[in-house]
Amino acid sequence: MKHTKSLIACALLSLVAGANAGTTYVDNSKYVAPPAPEPMCFGENEFSFDIFATYQHTSSDGYYDDGFGGGIGMNYFFTRYFGFGTDVFWSDNSENGSVIHSGSASLILRAPIDSICLAPYVFGGGGYHIDSQKDGSVHAGLGLEYRINESVGLFTDGRHTWTEANDFFVFRTGLRFAF
Repeated sequence: MKHTKSLIACALLSLVAGANAGTTYVDNSKYVAPPAPEPMCFGENEFSFDIFATYQHTSSDGYYDDGFGGGIGMNYFFTRYFGFGTDVFWSDNSENGSVIHSGSASLILRAPIDSICLAPYVFGGGGYHIDSQKDGSVHAGLGLEYRINESVGLFTDGRHTWTEANDFFVFRTGLRFAF
């Protein structure tokens, strides 16, 4: 009988302890809710659309000159950290004064910091440039994106581009709309 009473007391004590699990008390009279989870500013399976301005700075003499332009892009992130992007941009910086039409594709690796809705990223890939001359390229760069809310962000990045004609840097800054 003594053991039965002890067993019943232990069972009741475990039920009472289990009922209070997950509840935090500052003292014995005030309930404090557990902290809310951090917001997720950058998600997986995320598609985004970019609109941006560019500045191109040549690092050597050749076919391409310095110049301003603009463009559009699309990105898709399979995970929060890894995705790919494509972009096209136009700039008025060829040696003969014509508009250069450029297109590129990149693999992107980002490191989201959700507590401040900021994501530094690195990227690399290849592209093609067309006006009176056609030229293939490879590029590598880094950037930073800040999300104003879960679907609108500001970004800026820079890439070094290597071509047969000459090397140049492209700086982009713009808006990113995530879906």
